[in-house]
Amino acid sequence: MTTFKEQLEPIGHLEIIKVFPDNTREILLDDHNIITKGMGITLVSMFAHDDSSDSFENFAIPYFQLGSTATTMVSSLEKLADPLDGSSYVSTDLTISSILIQGATGAQDVVALNPAYMLRSAHNKITYSVTLDESTANGVDIAEVGLFSKNPYIKDPPVSFLCAYRSFTAIPKRDSYTLIFNWTIEF
Repeated sequence: MTTFKEQLEPIGHLEIIKVFPDNTREILLDDHNIITKGMGITLVSMFAHDDSSDSFENFAIPYFQLGSTATTMVSSLEKLADPLDGSSYVSTDLTISSILIQGATGAQDVVALNPAYMLRSAHNKITYSVTLDESTANGVDIAEVGLFSKNPYIKDPPVSFLCAYRSFTAIPKRDSYTLIFNWTIEF
């Protein structure tokens, strides 16, 4: 029997790499993440939206956030437990935005993902790459990360949703190395 029911089951994978000045690399994490309810909200909103004058950008995933306290990885998460503020993101290559996040009180600082560091490696797979250079987030122990959609409910002011999340054993960030986060989402 043939069925025409399509299944959409997004999955994610996060790789965190420590790079030393001599280009020696150490993989700190190479594991799955969880897809949160914000991804479902974003996808449903995109498929249900019928106003062609609205920008697709509202449904894109353009934001990355770091946190210093890990929380339980459950799909109902809406926000990071302890997000870093903009002062931690000191870097010449990162663009910091302050956005409203569903479930959070007030605006929070995030990294606006540079389209040059988004790689579509297959028709159903995209990899986001964020580099924290030697001068970024020093003295912070990073224990969680999240990817956020832009504004799937097309609100004014915009409200972002957590789409993917990963917590891990805290990684101390120091000025003696760079951290690279390669995050792949596959639909």
